[in-house]
Amino acid sequence: MFKKIKTKLLLWYIGITFIILVGFSYAIIQTFIYQNINTVDTKLLAIAYDIEHDLDKYLSGEGKYFDEEEEFFIQNLDIAIIKKDKDKYSIVLASKPNLLIRTSSEEFATYKMKNSIKRVLYYKAKYYKEFYIQIGTTLEDKINEPINNLKNDIFLLVPLIFILSLFAGYFVISKALRPVNQVIE
Repeated sequence: MFKKIKTKLLLWYIGITFIILVGFSYAIIQTFIYQNINTVDTKLLAIAYDIEHDLDKYLSGEGKYFDEEEEFFIQNLDIAIIKKDKDKYSIVLASKPNLLIRTSSEEFATYKMKNSIKRVLYYKAKYYKEFYIQIGTTLEDKINEPINNLKNDIFLLVPLIFILSLFAGYFVISKALRPVNQVIE
């Protein structure tokens, strides 16, 4: 009888510990993903402010290309300056010739493209009311590597914590059931 109670308590302890560890691991990974996306959003907004600051240079023809990739250390930037005339949008200057013009009521949007996920900022210029700045970048290189590193750390730590807590749980259960064991014997 004692072995049966001890085994049941240990199994319950294992189940609850496993659920708690998996829940915390999931929460940590989700929080990390959202923090990385917020970091990308902040950088895109800073780039939009920089482009707006230099908008007169781009519109006059002095600025033929965008140097924001080198300036902000972000790769795979797609940048476009878009002019709105009534309900028609036209590209004034773009980093790529076939850049997709999208209009959205949201400031930030995420799109699944052919083989990548793009995070796009739509920014209406404050000083040039008829112009919009569209900046997009891929999320894979900014999220996958840090997430894989975090997953590796979690996959190493969670089993270690689980095994240590298993031994601790066995010890606590043995100590708690020692008086019951003495009464039964």
